[in-house]
Amino acid sequence: MPLKYVVFILPFIFLACQSEPPVLANRDFSRTEGDCNQACVEFKLRYPEIQGGSPALQDSVRRWVENVVRNYSVSTEEEPTKVLSLEEAANSFIQLWKMEEMAMSYAFEMTDTVLAVTDRYISLRLDIYQYAGGAHPNSASELGVFEVKTGKMIPFSAYIKDQGAILPMLDMAYRAEKQEAFEAGFQYDGETDQIPFPTQCAPTPAGVLFHYNTYEIAPYALGDADIFLTWTDLAAAASQEGLHP
Repeated sequence: MPLKYVVFILPFIFLACQSEPPVLANRDFSRTEGDCNQACVEFKLRYPEIQGGSPALQDSVRRWVENVVRNYSVSTEEEPTKVLSLEEAANSFIQLWKMEEMAMSYAFEMTDTVLAVTDRYISLRLDIYQYAGGAHPNSASELGVFEVKTGKMIPFSAYIKDQGAILPMLDMAYRAEKQEAFEAGFQYDGETDQIPFPTQCAPTPAGVLFHYNTYEIAPYALGDADIFLTWTDLAAAASQEGLHP
């Protein structure tokens, strides 16, 4: 084949090998029982669904959503690894309300946010609100990062290279957000009075979102916290190279 044809064909071969970003859609699921003017139970979900792309990614995101819903809506102490569909989780939550003689309203709500969609990875967020009796409702957020090609969840160790270098930046941002609490004498748990690395973080093309859930480092009254650091802020402490295998 003459060289001039090779020059024109290679770009098409290269482009054909590139992965296309997956398409995400929102799905809704809702169950309600009782009279909400008096006492009822509401179970409402808005969650992400992968359309197109690899079946592995579709299945991985679906299972992640189901596990988050199960873990926050149903007691899993007796069967911690049992898989529940969204319908089964709703039935279990409604049954819990009925066992409590339906004296007050219960609620479980979840919403989703797409943090990033690239041809290599996607970052998703689920925000949960739950009230099932007690002094106050509870809330939490879960962040999930998935490799587009394989569907595997990407651990933060793939892009976080030096937690110790990041902690002072997280500490400064958290103290600024909770300034009144620190002025009133709040201190982190532990002997070092040092902010711990969060259990939840997710990359985006612009930087990394770090999330501290309620109770993770502070009492309920202080709530949760979002801290976003750009890749420039993070410098050598983090790298996008691990997100592009």
